[in-house]
Amino acid sequence: MSMSRIDWEHLPEQVHHAVEAHTGPVIKAETVSGGKNSQIAACVFTAEQRLFVKGMPSDHPQHPSQQREAAINPYVAPRLAPTILWRVQDGGWDLLGFEYVSGRHAGYGPGSPDLPRVLRLAGELAQVDTPPAHVVRTVEQRWAAHADPGGAERWRGGRTLLHTDFASHNVLLGDTRDWLIDWAWPTVLPISTIVMVMCCPSLCAGSS
Repeated sequence: MSMSRIDWEHLPEQVHHAVEAHTGPVIKAETVSGGKNSQIAACVFTAEQRLFVKGMPSDHPQHPSQQREAAINPYVAPRLAPTILWRVQDGGWDLLGFEYVSGRHAGYGPGSPDLPRVLRLAGELAQVDTPPAHVVRTVEQRWAAHADPGGAERWRGGRTLLHTDFASHNVLLGDTRDWLIDWAWPTVLPISTIVMVMCCPSLCAGSS
């Protein structure tokens, strides 16, 4: 479900004040055009720092995906993902404030020199300890609505963590290190399904 993007200035004043309690006065904010899963996504500047802020109304149907991203962050940051520095839930909005990281999106074209770096990130992910069950959904939970009655049971079991949305815009390549971003759909799967998901990520991405 895509969301229409709004600018920082259109957030309620109450939300601005709540954010500035963590950051100090915001000097300017630049809306980020990429991505579809947040109504607000902006680089926010103060006198001392730059942050990335994303969020949505707390009553939005897709809000559980942001809850999952907040819950998974301690298990994947800073090793793989930018760290969430604070969370604001005020004025009907839920915002996450991330450390700012600089990078470009990976290129997935044939022969792209970025592909080895993407594979290294996937290897790093494979070494992450599986988060507790309350933090991530299982593949049978994710796919049950899209399978024949009882069909998702064939994927039961397994505790291997996947990002499940390894699209190029979710891989940031920096000068000295790389990141996986947008952890809205972390899922644990049995080993037998991993190759299928890596080849057909749309099976998982966007399935709540």
